[in-house]
Amino acid sequence: VLAVVAGNSHRNRVRPRSTARGGYWQISTSSLADHPQQARALRVRRTAAGYALETWMLDHDGDTDPTSSGSTGGLAAAARELAFLDAQGGRPQGFAGAPGDRNARLFVAAR
Repeated sequence: VLAVVAGNSHRNRVRPRSTARGGYWQISTSSLADHPQQARALRVRRTAAGYALETWMLDHDGDTDPTSSGSTGGLAAAARELAFLDAQGGRPQGFAGAPGDRNARLFVAAR
């Protein structure tokens, strides 16, 4: 086991978990409704020492102008703005996580 991946926590978080056999990573991802409205991608690579688990966040659209015509980016930008302004949402509580909770290269030694 390299990692346990969970969602619906409304919080981006990456934490190591120790076990008698070495350990694994616990990775949680915030809801797509919460600011900054990003999804998580994962990739596993074999290394000489074991495995590298890479994770990074993805925006659902790169267009940041909510008034742009003829693109869906305007809708995506409006959704991000509404999520940012949600006083009860994840932004004021820091649910987006620290940089290490969002984009990370995690290592698990070979056993």
